[in-house]
Amino acid sequence: INLRNQKFIIFAEDLYDLTPNEILSVFQNVSKKSLAELRLFDLALFNEEPLTSAGGVYLFFSLDNACLYVGKATSRSFISRIPAHFDPRSDSWFATFPNKVLKMKLAKDYASALMFCRNCSVLLVKFNSDRDCKSYAGIMETYLRDILRPKLNPLKHSRNLLPQQKLKDYLQK
Repeated sequence: INLRNQKFIIFAEDLYDLTPNEILSVFQNVSKKSLAELRLFDLALFNEEPLTSAGGVYLFFSLDNACLYVGKATSRSFISRIPAHFDPRSDSWFATFPNKVLKMKLAKDYASALMFCRNCSVLLVKFNSDRDCKSYAGIMETYLRDILRPKLNPLKHSRNLLPQQKLKDYLQK
């Protein structure tokens, strides 16, 4: 599988010809960025170029590399969406990740939930164009939640993906 994984970013089109099992393998083996070490500049620059256009899908992983949460950044960039999860105010609308940690009883209070999140890592799946991001990020988010079964935001009903169905075929439905 040939990926242009750099730092902790995968390009969406590099996944298009992969089956669900191949994507699972990629996500288990690709490099991720520790949230404790994540800097705003990591979300602002890619290969020394501004990461301005097109968002995508982001995934949070536990210390044992299990997918905990899959989200999307379509109307907001990665640099504004991902840090919003870690708002110090527990009632913040965008602080979804730590609040889900609390709801699943993985932490006793909001401060502990933030510390739990600090020990997690992130992986970005970036689209190359705003048009593709707007068209496919929501579909890809659902697809990834179906195959990865994240503990904090699983799908309520599986889509029964065909084992040999490539991501591009799923996106074209």
